[in-house]
Amino acid sequence: MNPATLSRAECQRQLPALELVFCYEALFGQPVRSLFPDLYCRAAERVSMNAKLLREGLEGQNGPSAEVKRAFLDQALERLDP
Repeated sequence: MNPATLSRAECQRQLPALELVFCYEALFGQPVRSLFPDLYCRAAERVSMNAKLLREGLEGQNGPSAEVKRAFLDQALERLDP
């Protein structure tokens, strides 16, 4: 692990690489979301916003495919916006 890369990730000057994130999780024994709470919140907000838009777009659609998609998005939104 490059010390400069580690420093940039710790100081939040650069997004950490996925492999580095998993290294942190293994090293500290904590879930990624607790190690990078601000990054997790921003990602969860983005996913929630997009899921709401997708859900709205499915409103007028009928059929099994649309029902499955709505159910999936509803479950995701329940997890994201408890």
